[in-house]
Order: sequence, then structure tokens, then C-alpha cells
Amino acid sequence: MIRRPPRSTLDRSSAASDVYKRQSPATAIDVHLLANVKDISNLEVFYKFKKASSQENFDDIDWVYFNEKGEPDTYQIATSENTISGIVEKQSAYQDLKYTVSNLPEYSSFSIKIVMKGVDPAYVPKIQDIRAVAAF
Repeated sequence: MIRRPPRSTLDRSSAASDVYKRQSPATAIDVHLLANVKDISNLEVFYKFKKASSQENFDDIDWVYFNEKGEPDTYQIATSENTISGIVEKQSAYQDLKYTVSNLPEYSSFSIKIVMKGVDPAYVPKIQDIRAVAAF
């Protein structure tokens, strides 16, 4: 079965989803984020871009998974400190995750979408310090 990412923030089954847009001509996208999650697979990161010469409506462009499944560039196992507690949380529980895609056609704008999933609404994935960079 092939999973398709939601086309819009309204077409989703997750509890949380964030979308970030940037304008800049480039051919690669680098995303870094700090996350505190019980399971790295509870985060899925998507991108979409508009080719520099395209007249296509940006909202009509489909989302694409980073690394085919929305996973970070390198496999990460959540650390034992990743408690996602609402009461006690250490900064060391956050892990630096990197998502990249390169060799894209030159684009004029791109967007990043982060979908956070979980089975217990009391212990949700937490993200801080998101950096999305357009690169050549």
C-alpha cells in the first residue's frame, strides 16, 4: 500500500501539523529541527516546491516525503530521556534531526510540512528550533 501525504492541512488524521513557507531560488532544501519524541517515526516531514518558471498554483502542488517516508536522513533511535512528560522535561531529551533533498530543478519557493503523530494525547511529540534552508 502506498501512503499519500495529505494535500492540505485540513486533509489529515494527525493531531498536529505545521506548514512553513519560504521564498528563495535554489535547488536543494535542508531542514533541521530539535524534537522530543518517543518514536522518531511519529514525525513525518514533507516538502513541496514551485519551479522557477512555473505558473502552477502553489496550493495545487502535491507534498513529497523527505527520504521516501518522511524520515530523517540518518536513522535515529529516540533516547531514553525522551519522556515527553508534561511535568518534567530535560533539554537533553531533544534530538537534532536533519532532512535534506538535493538536485531539484531550480525553484522559486518551497514549503515544509511537519506531521506529528502519537497514540496518547497526553504525551505528544514536541518540536523546537526549526530551520529550513533553501540551498544550491
